[in-house]
Amino acid sequence: MTQRCRPFAAVAISAAIFAAVHLVLLTFVYLFMLGIALALLKRFHQNLWAPVFLHSVNNALVLLNIVSATQN
Repeated sequence: MTQRCRPFAAVAISAAIFAAVHLVLLTFVYLFMLGIALALLKRFHQNLWAPVFLHSVNNALVLLNIVSATQN
């Protein structure tokens, strides 16, 4: 993406695609912001491990939230 766009546009476009692929309109803004964080991590660290780790932590926190909400 950065070969075709400026860095800011590449981050914003990839974040929008990340949010849209999840197909949950109510969480689009949250997922867009997460996508920005993931893209910036990728740019900063120059590898995929940091964003993969953040994505895993995010998914674990969401899962814990769902499980704890169903316990009540």
